[in-house]
Amino acid sequence: MQWIKKARKSSLLPWLSLLTLVCAILLLKNFPFGTWYTGWDNLHPEFNFPLNFTRALTSVWQPNQGLGTYGGHGYAATLPHTFVLWLLSFIIPEQYLRSTFTFLMLFAGSFGVFFLVRQLLKDANEQIRNGSSFLSALFYIFNLATAQQFYIQLEPFTIHFAALPWLFWSVRRFLDNPAKKNLIIFTTITIFTSSMGFIPPLFIVYMLLLAIFLGSHYLYSLTLKTLQRVLTVFVITITLNLYWLLPVSYFTTTHSGTYLNAYNNISSTEDFILKNKKYGDVANVALLKGFIFEAIDATNNGDIFPIFAPWEQHLNIFVKTIGYALFGIILVGFLSCVKNVRKHPANLFLIVSFVLVFSLLATNTPPFSYISKVLQDIPVLKQAFRVAFTKFSIALALLYAILFTLGITQIIPVAKKFLTQKYMLVSLYPLVTFSLITFGWPFFNGKLLYDRTKLNIPQSYFQLFDFFKSQNPNERIANFPQGWNWGWSVYRWGYSGSGFLWYGIEQPIMDRAFDVWGKYNEDYFWQLEYAIYSENFPLIDKLVEKYHISFIILDKNIIPYANPRSHLYTEKVENYLNSNTKYEKTKTFSSKKVEIRDISVYKVSLNNQAGAEKSTVVAGNVKNIQPLYNYTHLDQAYLNQGDYFTDSQAPWSVYYPYRSLLTTRKLDELPFTIQDQSDRFDFVSTIPKEAERLTIQFDKQKAGILESIITVSQNDNAISVTTPKSPETEIYLSIQDPFFLNHKAFSCNTPPPDGKFEQVVIDTKYLRFHSKNSDNCYSIILNKLENKNAYLVKIESRHIKGKALEFAILNPDSRKPDIDVQLPNHTNFESDYLIIPPMKADGIGYNLNFNNISIGNEETENDLKNVEVYPIPYQFLNDIKFVNPNNSSLPSLLVFHQSFDPGWHAYTFSNIPNTLDKTLPFVRGKKLENHIIYNNWANAWTIPENTNKGNVVVFFLPQYLQYIGLFLIPTTLIASWLFHLGGGIRWHLGKNPHRVD
Repeated sequence: MQWIKKARKSSLLPWLSLLTLVCAILLLKNFPFGTWYTGWDNLHPEFNFPLNFTRALTSVWQPNQGLGTYGGHGYAATLPHTFVLWLLSFIIPEQYLRSTFTFLMLFAGSFGVFFLVRQLLKDANEQIRNGSSFLSALFYIFNLATAQQFYIQLEPFTIHFAALPWLFWSVRRFLDNPAKKNLIIFTTITIFTSSMGFIPPLFIVYMLLLAIFLGSHYLYSLTLKTLQRVLTVFVITITLNLYWLLPVSYFTTTHSGTYLNAYNNISSTEDFILKNKKYGDVANVALLKGFIFEAIDATNNGDIFPIFAPWEQHLNIFVKTIGYALFGIILVGFLSCVKNVRKHPANLFLIVSFVLVFSLLATNTPPFSYISKVLQDIPVLKQAFRVAFTKFSIALALLYAILFTLGITQIIPVAKKFLTQKYMLVSLYPLVTFSLITFGWPFFNGKLLYDRTKLNIPQSYFQLFDFFKSQNPNERIANFPQGWNWGWSVYRWGYSGSGFLWYGIEQPIMDRAFDVWGKYNEDYFWQLEYAIYSENFPLIDKLVEKYHISFIILDKNIIPYANPRSHLYTEKVENYLNSNTKYEKTKTFSSKKVEIRDISVYKVSLNNQAGAEKSTVVAGNVKNIQPLYNYTHLDQAYLNQGDYFTDSQAPWSVYYPYRSLLTTRKLDELPFTIQDQSDRFDFVSTIPKEAERLTIQFDKQKAGILESIITVSQNDNAISVTTPKSPETEIYLSIQDPFFLNHKAFSCNTPPPDGKFEQVVIDTKYLRFHSKNSDNCYSIILNKLENKNAYLVKIESRHIKGKALEFAILNPDSRKPDIDVQLPNHTNFESDYLIIPPMKADGIGYNLNFNNISIGNEETENDLKNVEVYPIPYQFLNDIKFVNPNNSSLPSLLVFHQSFDPGWHAYTFSNIPNTLDKTLPFVRGKKLENHIIYNNWANAWTIPENTNKGNVVVFFLPQYLQYIGLFLIPTTLIASWLFHLGGGIRWHLGKNPHRVD
């Protein structure tokens, strides 16, 4: 009641009522009544709250992510978000929880800005203070950054939107008056908004702004008391976030190479940076328009369309003019801060923050772009902020909203010369309000949320969740079909997004969404993709055994690739599963709706029946296979030997010199070299000393059409397989192709972009491609190549500027690229080699496709000089091995079926371990020291013969980092309270006990 009376007295209530009315209208126009809000990037803890609470509390290792990963997301940071949704679930139906939370964040952010600006304008006239705060809140809602972050969203970004104004409001409140109440408010907001740490760069952005804010505050007083308060804020902020920050920091220092080297990232990071640069001019940054406007989606038929089409149509000349006029007011506010920089620390904060954040988005505008160039020289920061717009746009929107208010307050004195206070309320404020609402008008047409995120999730998926609740939680699931390497799923019933099954299913799921966090997950998918698209389906049997997969979910609602033929391979896989006794269809979930297809669950009968066990003891009957590999289409060692381990310190059983022939990721990852000797190709592999003591074995019949002409030679430290060049082995030589220099490239996009492209013949020897804001494909069609054979593609090219040439080998049968890579940035003409593995037995033809891509005004120029194609003995190379015929003494192993990671430790106990032993196994347990890799992906330890697996505890040691962080939360709160009391005694030693110095 006192708050209401105070609000009435200060004329606050009418403005809050107006803001509430705007928010209510937005809710009514956009809320997905009668549907779920799902899709794009999403979190769905409401599918199974106990499961997702448990995962958040033990989040450092994610056993549910395929083979298990130590991911770089702040998974523990989902705890506050999950807790809030759980509380809401007592009053809100489950299907409305995500949408309700989304609107709560929108409303919280807008009201946060309102009160933050009122705090900053505390010396202003009350009417101007409230009116300007209202306009600032409207600006924070009706801008393009908010539109892009909410239209297609992930919860940490909407939390970031809500958190920033309230965090700075509470920090400023505490700095001005470090009373108990203000300390509690600040710590509470910090804890509940820590969920933005799920995307760690968002927290970095906040800390960057907070450092500027605290530094500005201290510089204006330079007193010990101010320093004490500033340090208190900084320390509390860090320690209250350590529960997720410590694990992420450890990941960054020890595991970031895996993330940086994931195919998803190496094939997209440069494009994202260039797209940021495309929209990094002043015109776009002024409007807060980012490259998210180029986001696309796929229809049920596989057609691609731009999802921001309604917003693009809205941004006509009139609307853009309004936007630039609003930015003009922002600049007025910025200049007022510069003019009055000595009067208040907030002015310095706004100046420095605006220049910095604006610069980080204006990546195509010197001198602002220089800061981004410096950051991109640091690999981890380059990756973390590759999509700079999503990370910095909300912060810039907040700064715009505050500066917009300050600009309004500078305009008001001018307006007062022509308008009375009364007429200002009925003219100036409505005019600005009208302008803001006009700029964000699609919000009132239901375009706050993307239409295809408002869906009816078929009941069959919830039945699927219920089914797996009764199964062993350790049993691993492969979900078919799998498609895009982007980890993006498109369902025929409308869903497009990063996936949702694992929020309702406890068992690990082998989904492509987890490729980026674990190289073993990605390796599995290269092998699975090869098995499916070569139609060598028996390889699937080997994969389910090698990776201990117990169930297969076949969901015919999933579109694996955006083309009309993709469903053919799903049907072929289904036919194979139905015809093989290894797979038993145990459950089918159907829908009454015709458009919803069946979901089938198959139980896998493994040869190794340990599929449902996390760990098992293997007797001394598995071989030591060398060397390790990173990625391959075929694990020939597993096909030949079955289960194996790799231990460089133990006697070697078998050594494969050509362990991997995969070139679908990068061209420098082959474990051997390819040498062109003008009349032949030499495939040369270096042999370690240990392998030289073994006996070489090979089968020339596996060389196929090259059986009679290949030769194998061995010297002291290398083995060489030679295939001669001859008219019989020449498949394609560009030097003999009369059309090579004359064939014209074409636009890869429909419709073609508004850019330019030039293709020039240089000295009648090679082609030069020059592009600007265009995407151009140059194709060599080899429509008679038999897909059952393997081929070597030699490309001689030179990179001049912009992006290097992209090269893809398109399969006309599946209508997807079997290989899609970027050629190296050679400054001189150099040769690169790619290997096309044997594919379908009856497949015919390949298209060699070169793409000279320019994104925005960044010009791209590349030269293509020579292309050659030859057959190679793929299976022969893959199968060559050095064998130890006397390798009879093999150790017993403890095998733990999670991805190999040095963080896993195993301890043995003389008796059955108790709860304390399982929690702190290193106290009484005996550590197994020899940690090795099993089947090139799992953990294993050599163990004494009499070890009982029931007396073994396997623990992921970095998990303690989260426990330490969780322990520090109450410790920090208690310590800050005690410190506050001590400081409070000193602060209140004046004549007036309520005075704060």
